[in-house]
This record gives sequence, structure tokens and C-alpha cells, in this order.
Amino acid sequence: MPEARFELADATTLELRPNAYDGVVSQFVLGHVPRAEQAPLLWRVAGWLKPGGVLLATMGTAQADDQVEADWLGAPMFFASFDEETNRALLVDAGFEALEARVVPFEEPGHGVVRFMWVLAERSAPSA
Repeated sequence: MPEARFELADATTLELRPNAYDGVVSQFVLGHVPRAEQAPLLWRVAGWLKPGGVLLATMGTAQADDQVEADWLGAPMFFASFDEETNRALLVDAGFEALEARVVPFEEPGHGVVRFMWVLAERSAPSA
């Protein structure tokens, strides 16, 4: 991806040009954003994408209220997530069409089985 642009920033406040990007990748980010800020963030991401642009993301599925786990791999870590149905609704509300979405369980050392919803979604074209 020689033309890729990588940003190190707080995604909830990042300012990018609207309708300018072909794709956004967000791996294991949304589950560390407060629940009240996840929908607005998805709206922001949709605004950055060109119509037809794609989002590749992971979304938590634990239906977890905003919480801090004191010892997650040796450090405190913030978690928040919705369930799969709510995630799908948030994507649609933000203007995405899910091309592929599935919950994938995996064993996380020291924490047991965790499930993330892997999503490939396309930004819908604006209504005429």
C-alpha cells in the first residue's frame, strides 16, 4: 500500500478531509471507545470516506458497559461494546452497508474466549 496514510491520533477528535478516502482500517479500536462515542465515531469515519469507500473494522460483542479492567496483560485497559445486532444498526445508521460481518471467537491468553465482530462495510452513496 505505497499510497497508504497512517494516522496516530485520537479517532474521536481526528479531523480529516470529508469524502477523501477509499478506505479506513480500524482494528481493535472501537472496543476501547466509550459506548456513547462509538456511533458518532462511525459517522465521522463515514464522512471521511468517498461514496463506495470501505471500512474494515473489529467491533466488540460483549455488551459491556464502559469499564476498566485493572490488570489486562499487566496494565489497566478500558473496554466498552455492544452486541452484534446493535453494532449492525450503528453501521447502518452511519451510512454503511455491511458487505461481510461475522463474529469470530478466539482464545485470549489469561482471559478465555473473546468474540469480535469483523466487519467489511461500504459507505453508501448519498441520497439524491
